[in-house]
Amino acid sequence: MDSHIIKMKNGRYKPVAKTLSMWSRKVVCECGHSFVRNKINCPNGDFSYYFYCNSKSRNKSDCKISRVPQWKLELMSKVIFNHIFNERKEIANMTDVNLYKDIM
Repeated sequence: MDSHIIKMKNGRYKPVAKTLSMWSRKVVCECGHSFVRNKINCPNGDFSYYFYCNSKSRNKSDCKISRVPQWKLELMSKVIFNHIFNERKEIANMTDVNLYKDIM
């Protein structure tokens, strides 16, 4: 069965929209809802993507989180992953030094 079709309680099937962005379902708001993507036209003719809380799009809650541009999410992920991988290298180097010190 297609992964973008869900079975409802009455036994019928309902299509579910496929997300086009990796951030849409992975980023979670502080209120617990996922983020949705919105395309905004810029004055120079280009467009950019912003993400905002899904509860705001459905008017379900008074979420106070403002919209987040896609470039900011990508920059934050790059900084976080670089920090994690740099620490991993330091830990591996410390382990190697201690292992070789015990062997020698």
